[in-house]
Amino acid sequence: MEAEFAADLEDSILDCDRELRNTCNALADLDCILSFADVAADLGYVRPVMVPAAEQCIWIQGGAHPLQELLLEREFVRNDAYVDSTSLVNIITGPNFSGKSCYARQVGILTFMSHIGCFIPCEAARISVVDSILAQFSTVETCAVPQSSFQVDLTRMASLFRKARKHSLVLIDEFGKGTEWSPFLLCVQDENVSR
Repeated sequence: MEAEFAADLEDSILDCDRELRNTCNALADLDCILSFADVAADLGYVRPVMVPAAEQCIWIQGGAHPLQELLLEREFVRNDAYVDSTSLVNIITGPNFSGKSCYARQVGILTFMSHIGCFIPCEAARISVVDSILAQFSTVETCAVPQSSFQVDLTRMASLFRKARKHSLVLIDEFGKGTEWSPFLLCVQDENVSR
């Protein structure tokens, strides 16, 4: 009798499968939006101004990495980011442990958060629509891959540039490990960049 009740319940649920899925999806969307609003109100996040992709700009004034800011025991040093059509390639230099990688990740995270409708930790922001965010961060060395670290980096970079399109944000950190390269941000302007 118990199995019969369970089977009847399954049939009833399957009869309204579409309505249940739509309700669950709507509740998930609402939960996400409420979470965004809650975080923005609690932490004083700011609404970024989203502009068309053709403007090719990422302008963030006083931005912070949202996770690092919460985890640090001392105050997070906020940073500005300026990328526009006149400065599509930005090279970030500095000594070890000065925050170069955190900065590059911060730009990517804030750009992503802006695109999904979330307010971001900054004083002000103007961000153009990007069609993708591509990232290459430090390579893990292993003997399992029959390539040098530098060759692995080159292979990953080639793959990254093949995927990049006209309005992609490309973030690269520690390219050519051991060769004194610094992380840099690149907004692709030319669709033929990989050729």
